[in-house]
Amino acid sequence: MRLNSLSFNYTQTPRLSLDKNNVKYINFSHKLQEDTFVKNNTKLSNNPLIIEAKKDLMKQAKYLSDKNLTAGSGGNISSRAGDKILISKAGSLFSDLKEEDICIIDENGKVFEGDRPSSETPMHLAIYKNRPDVNSVIHFHPVYATVYAVANKTMLPNILPHTTKHFHDLKVAPYENAGSEDLAQKAAEALGNSEALLLGNHGAIVVGKTPQIAAKTADSLENYAQISYLLENSCFKAKQLSKESVDYMINSSKR
Repeated sequence: MRLNSLSFNYTQTPRLSLDKNNVKYINFSHKLQEDTFVKNNTKLSNNPLIIEAKKDLMKQAKYLSDKNLTAGSGGNISSRAGDKILISKAGSLFSDLKEEDICIIDENGKVFEGDRPSSETPMHLAIYKNRPDVNSVIHFHPVYATVYAVANKTMLPNILPHTTKHFHDLKVAPYENAGSEDLAQKAAEALGNSEALLLGNHGAIVVGKTPQIAAKTADSLENYAQISYLLENSCFKAKQLSKESVDYMINSSKR
């Protein structure tokens, strides 16, 4: 089932503009949408909930960088904060994410603070719309998981208890142009109720109830990909878990 179309369309890098009435808007395409115009009179970043949420995003972004799960300005991270969503801005670095690098938007993409939300904002919003249980989304390009994404295949199944528990339903979404609404819709649909998704010829997505959980899932996904890659490219043959063990781990993930 296709998600309802979101009210914006990223076809190019977003540009900040300001009209004569001091109304901030983000131009995501050549054609502006009325609901992308937002009065920016309230300083949401002074809200304690927003302050803590920003600190958490910065902490987890640094964790991902320290684990060598990101490179350059590739990737983006977001979280819910009440009825708002915080997301890293375009071109920001996980290794040095600052408060001013985090934009505040709502579920429709309206920008309340920050000038250039990530070009992958549509994908984050589509996932939040489809998954009320998810409070954080991370899109990143880890080396080994991306190797599998480029090969359009998933890792060896059922080789470890924890990977079976968390990634038994891992899929690869077909390639769509980065930042496009097609990617947003296809990724949200392919993710379904899973914790992670590989994006064909692109990278990966992980989700979680908190940024910390999502970040740990990101680390686990890359570790799984590395182990699988080494097994597939060595003289060793992977022995899969028994069906009973697989069923046990899958059922434990539902508890």
